[in-house]
Amino acid sequence: MLCGVGRRVINPELGHHLAGYGPDHPNAGVHDDIVMTAMYLSDGRKEAFLLAYDLIGLEYELNAQVRQAVAAATGLKPEQVFITATHVHSGPEVRKKFFDSGPIKNWRPDYNERQVT
Repeated sequence: MLCGVGRRVINPELGHHLAGYGPDHPNAGVHDDIVMTAMYLSDGRKEAFLLAYDLIGLEYELNAQVRQAVAAATGLKPEQVFITATHVHSGPEVRKKFFDSGPIKNWRPDYNERQVT
């Protein structure tokens, strides 16, 4: 069995809207880092990546983009990449449905784009 683990800090910029605080609550600073943790597993026949984000959740589009990016970078199939979120209410809002038609104005689309790279 092979196993590898990595972690990346994914704090948003100051001013990015925080999830779970209503329509107007921008990030004013960092108390504790939020992270994405990745784990690679292989038993010699099957491989998988598990990604855990300190975010409220990832909508289908962002989830699919991340899975495709990981697959392209590793040679795995998107079906071998599994994503979960801790559902933290003090992290950045990443659900586009609130930006496209909702009251949230202080959102940085480049934050979501950086989660794919």
